[in-house]
Amino acid sequence: VDKEPKQVQLEATIIAMEQSYAKEQGFRWSWLSLTGHGEDKTNSYGAVTFGKTPGGEAYKFFVKPELSLMESSGKAVLIAKPSIMALNGETAHILIGERIPVIEEAEVNGERKRSTRYEEVGIKLNYTPIITANGGVDAKIHAEVSTPIMVSEMKAYKISTRQAHTRVRLQPGEVLVIGGLMDNRDQHQIQKIPILGDIPLLGKLFRHSRKTKDSIEMLILVRANVV
Repeated sequence: VDKEPKQVQLEATIIAMEQSYAKEQGFRWSWLSLTGHGEDKTNSYGAVTFGKTPGGEAYKFFVKPELSLMESSGKAVLIAKPSIMALNGETAHILIGERIPVIEEAEVNGERKRSTRYEEVGIKLNYTPIITANGGVDAKIHAEVSTPIMVSEMKAYKISTRQAHTRVRLQPGEVLVIGGLMDNRDQHQIQKIPILGDIPLLGKLFRHSRKTKDSIEMLILVRANVV
């Protein structure tokens, strides 16, 4: 009797937090034990690695983050908690965002012609699971955060993209955190003395404004279970 192919359930938690707040509060981690040999190494996109496997690939740290107080502070937001099933060896795709029109120009027979294609923007997560003999999951994971930016002189969008790609082995109950996917934003802050700062003309003497740049870090927590 043929057995039905096993499936893997991916549970993802996507959190956006101000990077400055993360530094102020400290992001507390509970590390699972991990040993290995080779050179220490840190992934430039924020996935933490240590040592190397016999095949030359870096080990990954697996973490259990303590996220208390982050949302209540107003400086961290839970974006989504998607869950999706995938057959063993098949690729699953999660998109939290939208598809926007992107105008393309091309020259055909000496004439400039425009066409429109649609591009996915937002938070994308692709993963391909392979179930191991001991019930774990060997997964290829590709995470991407993209933001559309309107270019007024071109009357079209350009897309700013940050992405991370890794291959990890997850055991039941382990959580992988993908971090370092940054999104910069401008903020305009106004500080004033109550009442005096609202007086016409003279009010500007009692208030000041400043523009700041803040970085938003997207954290993607991934857990995979064989079902």
